[in-house]
Amino acid sequence: MPAKAKITDVARAAGVSVTTVSHTLSGRRPVGEEVRGRVLRAIRELNYRPNYFAGAMKQNRTGLVGILVDQCRNAATGILLEGMEQELGSRGYEIVLGIAGLDRAKGTRLLEKFASGMVDGVINMLPQLSSDEAELIAPSLPLVTHLRQASAPVYIDYEEGARQAFEYLRGLGHRRIGCISSRRRRMNAADPVLDGCRSFLASIGETPDPALFADGDDTIDGGRRAAAQLLEQGVTAIFAANDQMALGAYQRAYALGLRIPEQLSVIGYDDTPQAISVYPLLTSVQIPFGEIARYTVEGLLRKLDGEAQPLQPRVIHPQLIVRNSTGIPA
Repeated sequence: MPAKAKITDVARAAGVSVTTVSHTLSGRRPVGEEVRGRVLRAIRELNYRPNYFAGAMKQNRTGLVGILVDQCRNAATGILLEGMEQELGSRGYEIVLGIAGLDRAKGTRLLEKFASGMVDGVINMLPQLSSDEAELIAPSLPLVTHLRQASAPVYIDYEEGARQAFEYLRGLGHRRIGCISSRRRRMNAADPVLDGCRSFLASIGETPDPALFADGDDTIDGGRRAAAQLLEQGVTAIFAANDQMALGAYQRAYALGLRIPEQLSVIGYDDTPQAISVYPLLTSVQIPFGEIARYTVEGLLRKLDGEAQPLQPRVIHPQLIVRNSTGIPA
């Protein structure tokens, strides 16, 4: 079995320095096209494979950031991941994704693996691991917990968005408004969207009717099942805690022959691209994902750079975007 080629072998074959080979592979410094071609040809001929972890140990950095999520089905998660990848990429980092579902033990194991030297820092998006819990698991790792509490770099005022939606529907004349809540937004606590709906009703002197609140699982199927339950209660409008569940309400309305918005108004939450890919266009509470991604990454980068001054928490105020899925009740 031939000996494994080393970076010095590549440099010798290409007639360049080891530093030039390193720059060609990393892309961190410009290398002329002719020299780059010689290096790449030598790499192919020698079947050279860089020792990634040896390089990471030498530089005391991996150039990787771990991101922990519970799932990728929700379009909002995908948009956030893409935004974070772009922000981190502009600073020379690449992402490693860990998907744990709602399994606390799996989330803990993944975070422990990330903290073993696999990555330089972590963005924790798991609803089952709070900031304090994550930092206990990985005390020496630069870590940011995303959105889950007011101390995070970014905190979304979900309650405000829910109040806007309910106030708008009430202004149209709706009185039987169903709400589909999210199981995943906060573990072991009520969905803040649900809290916002209830607080709005309390502010106008009404007692929330438990029959008008349905639990969803953040999926289209879950939204369809919850909408079926709410429509049996005679609702004229449905407010879903994300766009996917709102699309489930669309499907149930279609199956029953109900026209949107003439016979049923529907509002979603997040304002993902799904909202403008259906007809009628979905009214939705908009969240600025680009701003959230930038600020979350900035919070982690400050920790990675060893800055003593943490990023001040920023509160995101959602905005209701009115389209064609809402109207005056029949």
